[in-house]
Order: sequence, then C-alpha cells, then structure tokens
Amino acid sequence: MKIKVKLTCFFLFTCFLVMAQTGEKKRPFRFEKVDSETERKILQNEQSVNQTTSDYQEIEEKKSQPEPVRTRKKGKIELGGSFGMTFSNGTSINISPQIGYRINSYFSFGGGIGYNYYRYNTWDDSRYTMNYMGLNLYARVKPIPYITIQAQPEIQRNWGRRDGHSYKGEVIPCFLVGAGANLPIAGKSGISVMLYYDVVQNKFTPYGNKIFYSVGYSFGF
Repeated sequence: MKIKVKLTCFFLFTCFLVMAQTGEKKRPFRFEKVDSETERKILQNEQSVNQTTSDYQEIEEKKSQPEPVRTRKKGKIELGGSFGMTFSNGTSINISPQIGYRINSYFSFGGGIGYNYYRYNTWDDSRYTMNYMGLNLYARVKPIPYITIQAQPEIQRNWGRRDGHSYKGEVIPCFLVGAGANLPIAGKSGISVMLYYDVVQNKFTPYGNKIFYSVGYSFGF
C-alpha cells in the first residue's frame, strides 16, 4: 500500500515537471502606468487629427456650395419727378427730374431741376410765351401707406414775353406745399398724384394762384 502511494506521488510530480517545461508560458496581465506627459502628447495628436479632418470637411462643403449672388442694398436712393403736357387753351409742358435719399419708409429728401414752358393767347389777343428753369429741394413724409405730404422750395429764372413785354432773368422764389396719394407698382417704384399750392405767390410764379395737380413717378434702388 505504501509503495502504491509513493508511486502515485512520484507519477504526479513527474507530470508536473513535464508540464512546467513543455507548457506554453503565458505572459502575466499587468497594468502599465502612463506618465502625464505621454498622455498629453497622445491627446494632442488625437485633437490634431480631428481638427484636420474637420477642416477638410468644411473646405469640401464650401466647394460644393454655390457662391452667393451679391446684391446691392435696396430702398435708399430714389429717382423720380414729374412730367406733364397740356394743350387746352394753349400749350403747357413741365419736366422735373429729381433724385433723393430715403431715410426709412416714412421720410425722404432730395432735390432736382425743373423746366416749365407756357404759351397761350390772352383775352386781348396778346401772346403769352414764357420759359422757366430752376432748382428745387424737397422733403417728403409718408405718415400712412399710400399718402404723401411734401414741402418743396424752389428758385426759378424766366425768359419770354408777357403782357407785351419781354422778360429775361427774373429771379422767382416759390414754395410748394402739397399732399397726395402714391400707388406702388413694383418693389420701391410707384406713381403719385399730388395737389400743390405755391404759398409765396410771386407775381411771376409759373404755378398761378390756384391749387394745381401733378402726376409724378419714382424708382427705388
């Protein structure tokens, strides 16, 4: 019995030695400590790679998008004025181009030039022919949509024949005040119908002593 036990122990010991010599040695698992400097460099490399990828994607997106069309800001400069012709009891022609600046949807101001031509026969068959050329300034207010109030001082000079006398170079001050309606057509453009009165009433005023109307136009830029 003792011999069997000894043999068994010897056999197990021999097997253990054989397995220890021929068996595959496995590397034990262990944690390796990474110092802070190495970790910082690793993070910097990762951030650099991510940033480069992001920049490349942004460049590709910009290339694929069409360039925006540059447009001029609208609603500031306005061109306008009035033009009229009548042939009843004589001939009357008015041409008054103007340019102005629109501060906002309520206020605008500007100036222009004007030419007026009048020709007709008076009750005593004397011929009245007069030309007027002048400069003007205007201030325009639109308190509510489609309604316009305007003040327009002017300086005119005339030449022609009136009451059997020839006139040339008379300085004629005028100050028109008026109100009316404006009808938008497209965008900032429109047509206006205004009623005016010359409050100065110089004896040579081309506008007479009554309220008169004018049809005008405007273009916004």
